[in-house]
Amino acid sequence: MKSATVFVISLISLMALVMLNQTWAESWLIYSKPDLPWQVWRFLTASFCHTNFYHFAINSAGLIVIWQLFKAHLDWLHLSVLIPVISMFVALALWLFNPEVIWYVGLSGTLHGVFSYAVCQDIAKKVALAWPLLLGLIIKLGFEQFGVEQTMMANMIEANVLVDAHLYGAIIGLACYFLNLCLIGKIKTPKAHS
Repeated sequence: MKSATVFVISLISLMALVMLNQTWAESWLIYSKPDLPWQVWRFLTASFCHTNFYHFAINSAGLIVIWQLFKAHLDWLHLSVLIPVISMFVALALWLFNPEVIWYVGLSGTLHGVFSYAVCQDIAKKVALAWPLLLGLIIKLGFEQFGVEQTMMANMIEANVLVDAHLYGAIIGLACYFLNLCLIGKIKTPKAHS
């Protein structure tokens, strides 16, 4: 668990450094449609940029809460694979399916993915609160997709809330869970001898 603590603190510190260099981040790190796909690193780095301190604080707190809630499944190895993979695929999904999105920043899509991955792990382990947590995620995503305005949050972060990123993140986290199941199944399944 100490390695996971170091990973989470390091990620939050990295995001804080990016926040302190906002002009540079806007030039080189954010998801910027005109710069994609040629500056391919932006598919990853956009998740670590934020519009303002509130946006940074909300995402940092979300990371800590999700990690603490699911720390049985989120060791440093899982976090160090899930966060970049989900971040890249959320941005790629936005690029493919939301051509109207010109710029994007923030970790919230990735956090939805890590949450959906970890809650599926809890369901598999028959943790009592897993199903209510999954239901809460589904209800939240449903409200976001079908018209509940994000006015208060948008005012705080000084940008529109890109709810499609949350949906893509949750779907990608679910895909990561099933991919992990397939990989574990192949590793644990002994091969038949001829």
